[in-house]
Amino acid sequence: MRHTIKVIPRKLWKNSKTGRTASLRGAVPFTDSKSQQDWTIEQFGYTVQVNRDGLTTTGLCYLPFNASKQEALAQALSYAELNTNCEIL
Repeated sequence: MRHTIKVIPRKLWKNSKTGRTASLRGAVPFTDSKSQQDWTIEQFGYTVQVNRDGLTTTGLCYLPFNASKQEALAQALSYAELNTNCEIL
């Protein structure tokens, strides 16, 4: 069984008019091609991605919304210490 964790950029949809954000992992935040023009994908800090033998989970609930790369790496190290045989990529 392969168990890994890596730091990755956190990307979200962002509305240029309202400033609202939305997850990339759900439904798109726009309803038509006109409103689509207001939405772009932007980076908001970093998060972690855990892979347990092909099952991928992105994000850990205790990371701040706009975490720095160092904060995400610290969480990855902590996670790896608590999970036997977890490799940091």
